Amino acid sequence: MALPSNRKWLSLTVLAIIIPISVLTTFKLTGIIPEPPTIAKTIEAETITWNMTRPSEVKTFHDLAVENFYSDTIASISLGVHVDHYLENSEDWGDSLWVTINSTMQVQKGFIYSVCIRFSQTDENAFLSIHTLVPLGSSDRLKYPKLYNLEMQNLVSFGSIGQEACASAVGVNQPKNSSLEVVVSWHFLDPNNISHWITASLETVYFNGTAYRKVIMPIQLGVLAA
Repeated sequence: MALPSNRKWLSLTVLAIIIPISVLTTFKLTGIIPEPPTIAKTIEAETITWNMTRPSEVKTFHDLAVENFYSDTIASISLGVHVDHYLENSEDWGDSLWVTINSTMQVQKGFIYSVCIRFSQTDENAFLSIHTLVPLGSSDRLKYPKLYNLEMQNLVSFGSIGQEACASAVGVNQPKNSSLEVVVSWHFLDPNNISHWITASLETVYFNGTAYRKVIMPIQLGVLAA
């Protein structure tokens, strides 16, 4: 299956963002989407940092994962960034790093209220995309994000210097465990001479039987100029 050119793909991505955001705003104003609960405590885990020197050719990575964990007496939460492959001068995707991000949440009592994977703004020489259809072969495409015991609430699939990309979901039937997985491509517009940094954060809101708590778990990723 032929993939769209960079310019056409970028235009379609921007259009795909505007319509869902407008619809979600209308839903919130009419009361279909409830207001978020009052957070009694916010916990920010230590930032895990990983970087690599930018390759000069196509490269596939095997079993390369960066992980962050949080646990207390009620909740156990994990965030994993799995580095899949790097493309160099691709006709369709340019210079880009592709990663799969997995998040899992479990509570002993209470329930998972909401989950959000959020990406910081990129620098002016890069942009980021959260994919909804990932090509696997000539006739096979896998749908993303993958959700378990969650319902998609909002997806801002394009991130740049003025826009944060994010995927957020709410729990279905007050689950005690859930998961959210996304596929992301991080694109570089410079000729391999600039270092780039971005932070992927997992934001989990859960009810512990008494109050709502929010846990923020960041992983900072760097692609460095050779």
